[in-house]
Amino acid sequence: MTWTDISNDLQIAQQTDVALSSDDAVMITGLQDIGNIKNTNGVWTYIAEVMVRVHLLIEPII
Repeated sequence: MTWTDISNDLQIAQQTDVALSSDDAVMITGLQDIGNIKNTNGVWTYIAEVMVRVHLLIEPII
């Protein structure tokens, strides 16, 4: 049996936590087992390789 990759480089993550800034300009989300990402005005950035509770992260980053 052989497997054919049909994902076309699809990137999927399970979101575990969400934190929003008070002005809605920044959103940080925790991802299952792979870290955290930050969205600032529509641009996503990978910000941590370890799981950190995002509700503790939002205020120090802003």
